Amino acid sequence: MIHACRQSVAAEICIGQGDLVPPEFRHHLDGPPWGTVRSKPVSWLGRGSEGAGNNQQGNNLVKLFINTTSPYARIARIALWEKGFRDIETRIVDPWGDDPDLLAANPAARVPTLVTDDGQALAESLLIVLWLEAVRPEPTLLGGDAAGGVARAGTAMGVIDAAVHTLIGRKTAGVSFDGSPVGLRRQRSMAEGLKRLDADPPEPGDGTPPLAAIAAAVALDYVQFRFPQAGWMPPVPRLERLQQRMRTRPSVEQTRPHD
Repeated sequence: MIHACRQSVAAEICIGQGDLVPPEFRHHLDGPPWGTVRSKPVSWLGRGSEGAGNNQQGNNLVKLFINTTSPYARIARIALWEKGFRDIETRIVDPWGDDPDLLAANPAARVPTLVTDDGQALAESLLIVLWLEAVRPEPTLLGGDAAGGVARAGTAMGVIDAAVHTLIGRKTAGVSFDGSPVGLRRQRSMAEGLKRLDADPPEPGDGTPPLAAIAAAVALDYVQFRFPQAGWMPPVPRLERLQQRMRTRPSVEQTRPHD
């Protein structure tokens, strides 16, 4: 059993595209040493245990290390699913627990980490997407407007980073972090990023959703998951409509964050 607060907050805050929590702050995180939390192997990318399609021969993917709340891991899971890699062994780990297999694959102990059959370990969600676009160009995740899509995805990643680093701040500085200059800057980044996405939301399309739509939906889901009563949360009706459309995709619905 992975304890909710340890697996959800502590694991996700060390896996972002940005800074790691400094080692001297690790003792501030809740509960006993993270090594007491065991990793959990599973064989699916989503919540359900039913198979979601078999990989074709030669896909060369062996294992994906994740945790169930990380927005970064979720982006990689959705991208893999939409590219047809839906039956990879998926292993839930606590990166703070120094899981030996995760450390062997990635010395930074970050999730997502995707391991290929020749031992290559691919880390960071957007780099995994870049690799997917190279090895399996179709269906593309960039959509018809690559520059515009990447720009919107970048805005969504800024929201995600600000949310994750707000959790880091709370863990290292306490509840007063939210009112600090850095905490207020993080709130502004989330609020303004969501408003910008709402003003010009990505189009999910009728087929494979582009990265911009994936990242925007993941960002909104994550902020609502972690900050459900936030007074600074702006109204985002157009973004919420995108969110609902995206949830019709099994790759999105079955990877929603949960403790």
